[in-house]
Amino acid sequence: MLPSFRHYFPKGMYVADPIVGYRLAPNFVSEVRTPYFRYHVRTSSEGCRGPEFRPNPAKNLIALYGDSFAFGQGVEEQESFAGLLSQDLEPYNYQLLNAGVYGYATAQEYSTNLRLNALYKIKTILLQVCWNDVLNQAEPVRRGVYRGYLNAELPTTTLGKIKAELLLHSEFISRLNFLAYKAKAAMAGTPDYITPNYETAKAREIESTGAVLEKWISEAKAREQRFIVLYTPLESEVDAANAILVRSRKQGKEIDPDAAHRWLTRILARHPEVLYADVVAAFRDHYRNGGSSLYIKGDPHTKLEGNKLIARTVEAVLLGNTTRTVQNTPVPEDEASNRAAAQSKLEIDPVKW
Repeated sequence: MLPSFRHYFPKGMYVADPIVGYRLAPNFVSEVRTPYFRYHVRTSSEGCRGPEFRPNPAKNLIALYGDSFAFGQGVEEQESFAGLLSQDLEPYNYQLLNAGVYGYATAQEYSTNLRLNALYKIKTILLQVCWNDVLNQAEPVRRGVYRGYLNAELPTTTLGKIKAELLLHSEFISRLNFLAYKAKAAMAGTPDYITPNYETAKAREIESTGAVLEKWISEAKAREQRFIVLYTPLESEVDAANAILVRSRKQGKEIDPDAAHRWLTRILARHPEVLYADVVAAFRDHYRNGGSSLYIKGDPHTKLEGNKLIARTVEAVLLGNTTRTVQNTPVPEDEASNRAAAQSKLEIDPVKW
């Protein structure tokens, strides 16, 4: 099977779901090949990326929810930040379940959490958020499974179905469609998620997304679950030398690299019980210090180096003063220190490129 523009995921990797629209197929094993990367994928009987999950009652279970960043798009399982976290946490009293799914938004992640809460005794919720999570969470899910493949938008008209069939069966048409998408993105100007009026333009979507998050936090608190949030930025949000930022500055455009996640930190500031892993600050420090790109070339997702930095940032918040487990003895944790350290990062300072 050659790298293809037609289907970024193998047939059968996703199945339709009446609640969340689609989810990873259970017990699936295959390889993803695209013009930009290739990796292997396997899922458990519950449709989570990774081996069959067997909860260890002696360990605290962490459930990771998120989109393609949490899933680990573009990298092998052990190179995703979920895989790195799972490996790093092995000496500690933790066990991680990766419930991240490509393309998921907050409402889908919340519903997935409800399903997994009924199956496992989850101690910690680790929620990964990205700029494209901000939308009307009550709207029907547009992405879905068509003829066994994950489709960016389920066709509902005759013309839409004809287009979908052409994209499925013609590599040439798919390549043209992809190039047209790239050209449109290049001519679109400064992305709205790094502009000063972002919160005003997205006020309704932010309100909708925030309502789901507030409800989720409240329910987790009632279940006595720890809640940790991280925001995964695009490169244009953290690297001053990024081509989008350079072009925008040359055009005299005003830039606000914190626009897409400021709403999130405001919500979390109202919830001192929620911990925040500041991946944005960690990435910006990396680039300020002359670090190389943390992202896959030609793709917006993080490569191994970026995932390592995400994992280290989450571990610092998660573990705090935790000591290593010895013969499955309980792990002492300084919750006050963890919370104070996390909350101290919630105030966003002006970006200094």
